[in-house]
Amino acid sequence: MKIKLTSLLLFIILFSTISIIKSQTTIEVNSENIYRGELLELGIDPQNNQQVLDSLHSESIYTRYIVENYCRINILQDAIPYLKDRLGITGYQNNLFPGINRYSEKIAIISALIELGDTSLDRNTLKGAIDYLNGDTIKCLEYYSITGYLAQKYNDIYGWDGVKREFRQQYLNNSIPLDSYKYLVVFPLVKTIVRDSILVFYKEIVLNKNEEINIRLVALNYLYEENSELLQDICVEIINNSDESLSLLKKSFEIYKEISPNNYLDLIIEKFNSDTISIITLEKLIELNKPSVYKIVVDKYKSITNVDLVFPEFKNALFNETLYLLDESEPNVSFIDSLQSTISYFSNIGWIGNLNFINELDFILSELKSSTNNLDSNNIDAGIRLFRKAINFAFNDSSDITNRFIDKYVYNFLSINTYNIYYKIFKNIWLKKFMK
Repeated sequence: MKIKLTSLLLFIILFSTISIIKSQTTIEVNSENIYRGELLELGIDPQNNQQVLDSLHSESIYTRYIVENYCRINILQDAIPYLKDRLGITGYQNNLFPGINRYSEKIAIISALIELGDTSLDRNTLKGAIDYLNGDTIKCLEYYSITGYLAQKYNDIYGWDGVKREFRQQYLNNSIPLDSYKYLVVFPLVKTIVRDSILVFYKEIVLNKNEEINIRLVALNYLYEENSELLQDICVEIINNSDESLSLLKKSFEIYKEISPNNYLDLIIEKFNSDTISIITLEKLIELNKPSVYKIVVDKYKSITNVDLVFPEFKNALFNETLYLLDESEPNVSFIDSLQSTISYFSNIGWIGNLNFINELDFILSELKSSTNNLDSNNIDAGIRLFRKAINFAFNDSSDITNRFIDKYVYNFLSINTYNIYYKIFKNIWLKKFMK
Protein backbone atom coordinates (compact mmCIF):
# COMPACT_ATOMS: atom_id res chain seq x y z
CA MET A 1 0.00 0.00 0.00
CA LYS A 2 2.97 2.33 0.69
CA ILE A 3 4.18 1.89 -2.89
CA LYS A 4 0.72 2.63 -4.24
CA LEU A 5 0.45 5.78 -2.12
CA THR A 6 3.78 7.04 -3.48
CA SER A 7 2.63 6.35 -7.03
CA LEU A 8 -0.66 8.07 -6.38
CA LEU A 9 1.10 11.21 -5.17
CA LEU A 10 2.94 11.33 -8.48
CA PHE A 11 -0.32 10.73 -10.35
CA ILE A 12 -2.02 13.56 -8.49
CA ILE A 13 0.74 16.02 -9.34
CA LEU A 14 0.77 14.85 -12.96
CA PHE A 15 -2.97 15.20 -13.44
CA SER A 16 -3.14 18.54 -11.72
CA THR A 17 -1.29 19.80 -14.79
CA ILE A 18 -2.54 17.68 -17.69
CA SER A 19 -6.20 18.07 -16.80
CA ILE A 20 -5.81 21.79 -17.59
CA ILE A 21 -3.36 21.69 -20.49
CA LYS A 22 -5.37 19.93 -23.16
CA SER A 23 -2.75 20.44 -25.84
CA GLN A 24 -0.27 18.04 -24.27
CA THR A 25 -1.66 15.07 -26.20
CA THR A 26 1.33 12.80 -25.72
CA ILE A 27 1.21 13.14 -21.94
CA GLU A 28 -2.52 12.43 -21.92
CA VAL A 29 -2.07 9.27 -24.00
CA ASN A 30 0.66 8.04 -21.65
CA SER A 31 -1.55 8.82 -18.64
CA GLU A 32 -4.40 6.90 -20.22
CA ASN A 33 -2.12 3.89 -20.55
CA ILE A 34 -1.04 4.24 -16.91
CA TYR A 35 -4.62 4.19 -15.65
CA ARG A 36 -5.55 1.36 -18.00
CA GLY A 37 -2.84 -0.72 -16.36
CA GLU A 38 -4.06 0.26 -12.90
CA LEU A 39 -7.60 -0.85 -13.84
CA LEU A 40 -6.32 -4.21 -14.97
CA GLU A 41 -4.45 -4.63 -11.67
CA LEU A 42 -7.75 -3.96 -9.87
CA GLY A 43 -9.49 -6.61 -11.96
CA ILE A 44 -11.47 -4.06 -14.00
CA ASP A 45 -11.67 -4.56 -17.77
CA PRO A 46 -11.08 -1.15 -19.48
CA GLN A 47 -13.05 -2.43 -22.48
CA ASN A 48 -16.10 -3.07 -20.33
CA ASN A 49 -17.62 0.39 -19.86
CA GLN A 50 -20.35 -0.79 -17.50
CA GLN A 51 -17.84 -2.49 -15.22
CA VAL A 52 -15.78 0.72 -15.24
CA LEU A 53 -18.83 2.85 -14.39
CA ASP A 54 -20.03 0.51 -11.64
CA SER A 55 -16.57 0.72 -10.10
CA LEU A 56 -17.16 4.43 -9.43
CA HIS A 57 -19.33 3.19 -6.51
CA SER A 58 -16.62 0.90 -5.18
CA GLU A 59 -16.15 0.90 -1.41
CA SER A 60 -12.44 1.40 -2.01
CA ILE A 61 -11.36 5.06 -2.19
CA TYR A 62 -8.27 3.97 -4.11
CA THR A 63 -10.37 2.18 -6.74
CA ARG A 64 -12.73 5.14 -7.12
CA TYR A 65 -9.77 7.50 -7.59
CA ILE A 66 -8.23 5.38 -10.36
CA VAL A 67 -11.57 4.94 -12.14
CA GLU A 68 -12.44 8.67 -11.87
CA ASN A 69 -9.18 9.61 -13.55
CA TYR A 70 -9.57 6.92 -16.19
CA CYS A 71 -13.03 8.29 -17.03
CA ARG A 72 -11.84 11.88 -17.27
CA ILE A 73 -8.78 11.06 -19.39
CA ASN A 74 -10.96 9.08 -21.82
CA ILE A 75 -13.80 11.66 -21.72
CA LEU A 76 -16.23 8.94 -20.66
CA GLN A 77 -19.30 11.15 -20.28
CA ASP A 78 -21.49 8.26 -19.19
CA ALA A 79 -19.64 8.60 -15.89
CA ILE A 80 -21.32 11.94 -15.12
CA PRO A 81 -24.43 10.59 -13.29
CA TYR A 82 -22.28 8.12 -11.32
CA LEU A 83 -19.93 10.91 -10.24
CA LYS A 84 -22.84 13.15 -9.27
CA ASP A 85 -24.21 10.36 -7.10
CA ARG A 86 -20.86 10.15 -5.33
CA LEU A 87 -20.71 13.93 -5.00
CA GLY A 88 -23.85 13.95 -2.85
CA ILE A 89 -22.38 11.61 -0.24
CA THR A 90 -18.74 12.79 -0.18
CA GLY A 91 -17.69 15.62 2.11
CA TYR A 92 -14.80 18.05 2.03
CA GLN A 93 -13.58 17.07 5.44
CA ASN A 94 -12.13 13.66 4.47
CA ASN A 95 -8.72 13.39 2.89
CA LEU A 96 -8.50 11.19 -0.17
CA PHE A 97 -5.41 9.40 1.12
CA PRO A 98 -3.54 9.63 4.41
CA GLY A 99 -0.45 11.81 4.06
CA ILE A 100 -1.75 13.83 1.10
CA ASN A 101 -2.83 16.97 2.85
CA ARG A 102 -6.04 18.82 1.95
CA TYR A 103 -6.91 16.71 -1.07
CA SER A 104 -10.59 15.86 -0.90
CA GLU A 105 -12.37 13.26 -3.01
CA LYS A 106 -15.11 15.82 -3.50
CA ILE A 107 -12.67 18.18 -5.24
CA ALA A 108 -11.51 15.34 -7.48
CA ILE A 109 -15.14 14.60 -8.45
CA ILE A 110 -15.96 18.27 -9.14
CA SER A 111 -12.83 18.60 -11.29
CA ALA A 112 -13.74 15.45 -13.20
CA LEU A 113 -17.31 16.67 -13.80
CA ILE A 114 -16.03 20.00 -15.13
CA GLU A 115 -13.67 18.22 -17.51
CA LEU A 116 -16.39 15.88 -18.69
CA GLY A 117 -18.61 18.83 -19.59
CA ASP A 118 -21.24 18.61 -16.88
CA THR A 119 -23.33 21.80 -16.73
CA SER A 120 -25.41 21.12 -13.63
CA LEU A 121 -22.96 21.94 -10.85
CA ASP A 122 -24.66 24.48 -8.61
CA ARG A 123 -23.16 27.76 -7.44
CA ASN A 124 -22.94 26.80 -3.75
CA THR A 125 -21.11 23.54 -4.50
CA LEU A 126 -18.54 25.45 -6.57
CA LYS A 127 -18.11 28.16 -3.94
CA GLY A 128 -17.65 25.51 -1.27
CA ALA A 129 -14.89 23.90 -3.34
CA ILE A 130 -13.24 27.29 -3.85
CA ASP A 131 -13.35 28.00 -0.11
CA TYR A 132 -11.87 24.61 0.61
CA LEU A 133 -9.02 25.04 -1.89
CA ASN A 134 -8.25 28.67 -1.09
CA GLY A 135 -4.60 28.87 -0.09
CA ASP A 136 -3.87 25.22 -0.96
CA THR A 137 -0.41 25.18 -2.50
CA ILE A 138 -0.82 21.65 -3.87
CA LYS A 139 -4.15 21.92 -5.68
CA CYS A 140 -3.87 25.41 -7.18
CA LEU A 141 -4.78 24.12 -10.66
CA GLU A 142 -8.13 22.80 -9.45
CA TYR A 143 -8.68 26.16 -7.77
CA TYR A 144 -8.23 27.99 -11.11
CA SER A 145 -10.39 25.47 -12.98
CA ILE A 146 -13.31 25.62 -10.55
CA THR A 147 -13.17 29.43 -10.26
CA GLY A 148 -13.19 29.70 -14.05
CA TYR A 149 -16.16 27.34 -14.32
CA LEU A 150 -18.10 29.40 -11.76
CA ALA A 151 -17.39 32.62 -13.65
CA GLN A 152 -18.34 31.10 -17.01
CA LYS A 153 -21.53 29.41 -15.86
CA TYR A 154 -22.88 32.00 -13.42
CA ASN A 155 -20.95 35.19 -14.25
CA ASP A 156 -19.79 34.94 -10.66
CA ILE A 157 -16.28 36.19 -9.89
CA TYR A 158 -16.21 34.65 -6.44
CA GLY A 159 -12.64 33.69 -5.68
CA TRP A 160 -11.07 36.03 -8.24
CA ASP A 161 -8.92 37.77 -5.61
CA GLY A 162 -7.74 34.35 -4.56
CA VAL A 163 -6.84 33.46 -8.14
CA LYS A 164 -4.64 36.54 -8.37
CA ARG A 165 -2.98 35.75 -5.07
CA GLU A 166 -2.50 32.07 -5.87
CA PHE A 167 -1.13 32.80 -9.34
CA ARG A 168 1.52 35.18 -8.08
CA GLN A 169 2.50 32.88 -5.22
CA GLN A 170 2.66 29.73 -7.31
CA TYR A 171 4.50 31.47 -10.13
CA LEU A 172 7.14 32.87 -7.80
CA ASN A 173 7.59 29.40 -6.30
CA ASN A 174 8.18 28.05 -9.84
CA SER A 175 5.10 25.85 -9.47
CA ILE A 176 3.44 27.12 -12.67
CA PRO A 177 5.19 26.72 -16.03
CA LEU A 178 5.05 29.89 -18.14
CA ASP A 179 3.44 28.05 -21.04
CA SER A 180 0.66 26.80 -18.78
CA TYR A 181 -0.39 30.17 -17.43
CA LYS A 182 -2.97 30.95 -20.09
CA TYR A 183 -4.68 27.61 -19.52
CA LEU A 184 -4.80 28.19 -15.80
CA VAL A 185 -6.08 31.73 -15.59
CA VAL A 186 -6.76 33.34 -18.95
CA PHE A 187 -8.83 30.81 -20.87
CA PRO A 188 -11.26 29.87 -18.07
CA LEU A 189 -11.94 33.48 -17.06
CA VAL A 190 -11.22 35.91 -19.84
CA LYS A 191 -14.55 35.56 -21.65
CA THR A 192 -16.53 36.28 -18.51
CA ILE A 193 -17.52 39.40 -16.62
CA VAL A 194 -14.14 39.31 -14.90
CA ARG A 195 -12.32 40.14 -18.16
CA ASP A 196 -11.76 43.82 -17.34
CA SER A 197 -10.42 42.92 -13.93
CA ILE A 198 -8.05 40.38 -15.49
CA LEU A 199 -6.69 42.93 -17.95
CA VAL A 200 -6.13 45.48 -15.21
CA PHE A 201 -4.43 42.76 -13.16
CA TYR A 202 -2.06 42.06 -16.07
CA LYS A 203 -1.40 45.76 -16.52
CA GLU A 204 -0.48 46.13 -12.87
CA ILE A 205 1.98 43.23 -13.19
CA VAL A 206 3.56 44.58 -16.40
CA LEU A 207 4.15 48.04 -14.99
CA ASN A 208 5.29 46.93 -11.54
CA LYS A 209 9.09 46.99 -11.46
CA ASN A 210 9.08 45.04 -8.22
CA GLU A 211 7.72 42.01 -10.07
CA GLU A 212 10.13 39.43 -11.51
CA ILE A 213 10.82 40.24 -15.19
CA ASN A 214 9.54 36.94 -16.61
CA ILE A 215 6.15 37.31 -14.95
CA ARG A 216 5.94 40.84 -16.38
CA LEU A 217 6.68 39.47 -19.86
CA VAL A 218 4.06 36.75 -19.43
CA ALA A 219 1.44 39.32 -18.46
CA LEU A 220 2.36 41.54 -21.43
CA ASN A 221 2.12 38.58 -23.81
CA TYR A 222 -1.39 37.73 -22.64
CA LEU A 223 -2.54 41.31 -22.89
CA TYR A 224 -1.33 41.06 -26.47
CA GLU A 225 -3.10 37.73 -27.06
CA GLU A 226 -6.33 39.20 -25.77
CA ASN A 227 -5.90 42.24 -28.04
CA SER A 228 -6.35 44.45 -25.02
CA GLU A 229 -7.26 48.08 -25.52
CA LEU A 230 -4.77 48.82 -22.72
CA LEU A 231 -1.80 47.64 -24.78
CA GLN A 232 -0.93 50.84 -26.62
CA ASP A 233 -0.69 52.98 -23.49
CA ILE A 234 1.22 50.25 -21.65
CA CYS A 235 3.80 49.93 -24.45
CA VAL A 236 4.27 53.71 -24.63
CA GLU A 237 4.78 53.89 -20.86
CA ILE A 238 7.41 51.15 -20.96
CA ILE A 239 9.20 52.61 -24.00
CA ASN A 240 9.33 56.06 -22.38
CA ASN A 241 10.84 54.64 -19.20
CA SER A 242 14.59 55.23 -19.49
CA ASP A 243 15.65 52.54 -17.01
CA GLU A 244 13.28 49.77 -18.08
CA SER A 245 14.39 46.17 -18.70
CA LEU A 246 15.78 45.58 -22.22
CA SER A 247 13.71 42.42 -22.73
CA LEU A 248 10.51 44.25 -21.81
CA LEU A 249 11.48 47.21 -24.01
CA LYS A 250 12.09 44.96 -27.01
CA LYS A 251 8.76 43.21 -26.58
CA SER A 252 6.95 46.55 -26.17
CA PHE A 253 8.52 47.90 -29.36
CA GLU A 254 7.49 44.75 -31.25
CA ILE A 255 3.90 44.91 -30.02
CA TYR A 256 3.55 48.64 -30.63
CA LYS A 257 4.91 48.28 -34.17
CA GLU A 258 2.20 45.72 -34.91
CA ILE A 259 -0.78 47.38 -33.21
CA SER A 260 0.07 50.95 -34.25
CA PRO A 261 2.26 50.84 -37.38
CA ASN A 262 1.37 54.39 -38.47
CA ASN A 263 2.65 55.85 -35.21
CA TYR A 264 5.62 53.55 -34.73
CA LEU A 265 8.29 55.66 -36.44
CA ASP A 266 7.13 58.85 -34.73
CA LEU A 267 7.28 57.13 -31.34
CA ILE A 268 10.84 55.90 -31.89
CA ILE A 269 12.03 59.26 -33.22
CA GLU A 270 10.44 61.06 -30.26
CA LYS A 271 12.14 58.62 -27.88
CA PHE A 272 15.44 58.89 -29.76
CA ASN A 273 15.41 62.68 -29.63
CA SER A 274 14.66 62.77 -25.91
CA ASP A 275 17.27 63.53 -23.29
CA THR A 276 18.01 59.86 -22.68
CA ILE A 277 18.86 57.50 -25.53
CA SER A 278 18.79 53.74 -25.04
CA ILE A 279 20.64 51.13 -27.04
CA ILE A 280 17.35 49.44 -27.90
CA THR A 281 16.01 52.67 -29.45
CA LEU A 282 19.03 52.83 -31.76
CA GLU A 283 18.57 49.16 -32.63
CA LYS A 284 14.91 49.68 -33.50
CA LEU A 285 15.79 52.66 -35.70
CA ILE A 286 18.39 50.59 -37.52
CA GLU A 287 15.82 47.85 -38.12
CA LEU A 288 13.62 50.32 -40.02
CA ASN A 289 16.42 50.66 -42.62
CA LYS A 290 15.28 53.99 -44.09
CA PRO A 291 17.43 56.83 -45.48
CA SER A 292 15.43 59.34 -43.43
CA VAL A 293 16.30 57.37 -40.28
CA TYR A 294 19.94 57.34 -41.36
CA LYS A 295 19.86 61.16 -41.39
CA ILE A 296 18.16 61.32 -37.97
CA VAL A 297 20.86 59.15 -36.39
CA VAL A 298 23.71 61.01 -38.08
CA ASP A 299 22.33 64.39 -37.00
CA LYS A 300 22.00 63.11 -33.44
CA TYR A 301 25.54 61.73 -33.54
CA LYS A 302 26.90 65.10 -34.64
CA SER A 303 25.05 66.89 -31.85
CA ILE A 304 26.47 64.85 -28.95
CA THR A 305 29.68 65.99 -27.31
CA ASN A 306 32.15 63.20 -26.49
CA VAL A 307 29.90 60.70 -28.24
CA ASP A 308 32.47 57.90 -28.00
CA LEU A 309 32.28 58.10 -24.21
CA VAL A 310 28.56 58.78 -23.92
CA PHE A 311 27.25 56.39 -26.54
CA PRO A 312 29.88 54.27 -28.36
CA GLU A 313 27.16 52.27 -30.16
CA PHE A 314 26.71 55.28 -32.46
CA LYS A 315 30.23 54.91 -33.77
CA ASN A 316 29.80 51.18 -34.35
CA ALA A 317 26.58 51.71 -36.28
CA LEU A 318 27.85 54.57 -38.43
CA PHE A 319 31.45 53.71 -39.18
CA ASN A 320 30.94 49.99 -39.57
CA GLU A 321 28.41 50.96 -42.26
CA THR A 322 25.61 48.90 -40.77
CA LEU A 323 23.01 51.59 -40.19
CA TYR A 324 21.46 51.67 -43.63
CA LEU A 325 21.79 48.99 -46.30
CA LEU A 326 19.64 48.39 -49.35
CA ASP A 327 17.60 45.20 -49.41
CA GLU A 328 19.72 42.57 -51.13
CA SER A 329 16.68 40.36 -51.65
CA GLU A 330 15.37 42.81 -54.27
CA PRO A 331 15.79 41.90 -57.96
CA ASN A 332 18.95 43.42 -59.45
CA VAL A 333 17.24 46.20 -61.38
CA SER A 334 15.04 47.11 -58.38
CA PHE A 335 18.17 47.24 -56.24
CA ILE A 336 19.67 49.80 -58.65
CA ASP A 337 16.38 51.76 -58.64
CA SER A 338 16.54 51.92 -54.83
CA LEU A 339 20.12 53.16 -55.04
CA GLN A 340 19.08 55.93 -57.44
CA SER A 341 16.16 56.91 -55.23
CA THR A 342 18.37 57.09 -52.15
CA ILE A 343 20.93 59.25 -53.96
CA SER A 344 18.11 61.62 -54.88
CA TYR A 345 17.05 61.77 -51.20
CA PHE A 346 20.59 62.52 -50.06
CA SER A 347 20.78 65.29 -52.65
CA ASN A 348 17.56 66.85 -51.35
CA ILE A 349 18.91 67.02 -47.80
CA GLY A 350 22.20 68.55 -48.96
CA TRP A 351 24.49 65.55 -48.46
CA ILE A 352 25.55 65.38 -52.12
CA GLY A 353 26.88 68.22 -54.30
CA ASN A 354 25.46 69.90 -57.40
CA LEU A 355 22.99 68.65 -59.96
CA ASN A 356 25.66 67.80 -62.56
CA PHE A 357 27.19 65.27 -60.21
CA ILE A 358 23.75 63.79 -59.40
CA ASN A 359 23.02 63.47 -63.12
CA GLU A 360 26.39 61.80 -63.66
CA LEU A 361 25.63 59.15 -61.04
CA ASP A 362 22.10 58.72 -62.38
CA PHE A 363 23.42 58.20 -65.93
CA ILE A 364 25.95 55.58 -64.78
CA LEU A 365 23.28 53.66 -62.86
CA SER A 366 20.80 53.82 -65.77
CA GLU A 367 23.44 52.32 -68.07
CA LEU A 368 24.15 49.71 -65.42
CA LYS A 369 20.46 48.71 -65.37
CA SER A 370 20.54 48.24 -69.15
CA SER A 371 23.69 46.09 -68.92
CA THR A 372 22.12 44.10 -66.09
CA ASN A 373 18.98 43.37 -68.10
CA ASN A 374 21.17 42.13 -70.95
CA LEU A 375 23.44 40.11 -68.65
CA ASP A 376 26.36 42.00 -70.19
CA SER A 377 29.02 41.19 -67.65
CA ASN A 378 31.75 43.31 -69.26
CA ASN A 379 29.66 46.49 -69.20
CA ILE A 380 28.33 45.68 -65.75
CA ASP A 381 31.87 45.45 -64.46
CA ALA A 382 32.85 48.65 -66.26
CA GLY A 383 29.75 50.50 -65.00
CA ILE A 384 30.33 49.58 -61.35
CA ARG A 385 34.00 50.54 -61.63
CA LEU A 386 33.00 53.89 -63.15
CA PHE A 387 30.47 54.50 -60.37
CA ARG A 388 33.03 53.69 -57.68
CA LYS A 389 35.59 55.94 -59.34
CA ALA A 390 33.10 58.83 -59.47
CA ILE A 391 32.18 58.68 -55.77
CA ASN A 392 35.82 58.20 -54.70
CA PHE A 393 36.85 61.24 -56.73
CA ALA A 394 34.01 63.33 -55.35
CA PHE A 395 34.81 62.38 -51.77
CA ASN A 396 38.56 62.87 -52.03
CA ASP A 397 38.71 65.91 -54.34
CA SER A 398 39.42 68.85 -52.05
CA SER A 399 39.83 71.33 -54.91
CA ASP A 400 36.12 71.38 -55.80
CA ILE A 401 34.34 70.98 -52.50
CA THR A 402 31.36 73.17 -53.48
CA ASN A 403 30.35 71.30 -56.62
CA ARG A 404 31.58 67.75 -56.07
CA PHE A 405 31.57 67.19 -52.31
CA ILE A 406 29.67 64.26 -50.79
CA ASP A 407 29.18 63.79 -47.06
CA LYS A 408 31.26 61.01 -45.50
CA TYR A 409 28.11 59.23 -44.35
CA VAL A 410 26.81 59.18 -47.93
CA TYR A 411 30.20 57.90 -49.00
CA ASN A 412 29.97 55.08 -46.44
CA PHE A 413 26.52 54.17 -47.72
CA LEU A 414 27.50 54.29 -51.42
CA SER A 415 30.72 52.34 -50.89
CA ILE A 416 29.18 49.38 -49.12
CA ASN A 417 26.14 49.25 -51.42
CA THR A 418 28.35 49.47 -54.53
CA TYR A 419 30.16 46.39 -53.29
CA ASN A 420 26.83 44.69 -52.55
CA ILE A 421 25.42 45.39 -56.00
CA TYR A 422 28.59 44.13 -57.67
CA TYR A 423 28.50 40.90 -55.71
CA LYS A 424 24.73 40.53 -56.12
CA ILE A 425 24.67 40.99 -59.92
CA PHE A 426 27.63 38.76 -60.67
CA LYS A 427 26.43 36.08 -58.28
CA ASN A 428 23.18 35.89 -60.27
CA ILE A 429 25.04 35.88 -63.59
CA TRP A 430 27.31 33.06 -62.43
CA LEU A 431 24.32 31.08 -61.17
CA LYS A 432 22.47 31.46 -64.45
CA LYS A 433 25.54 30.41 -66.43
CA PHE A 434 26.06 27.46 -64.11
CA MET A 435 22.42 26.36 -64.44
CA LYS A 436 22.80 26.29 -68.23
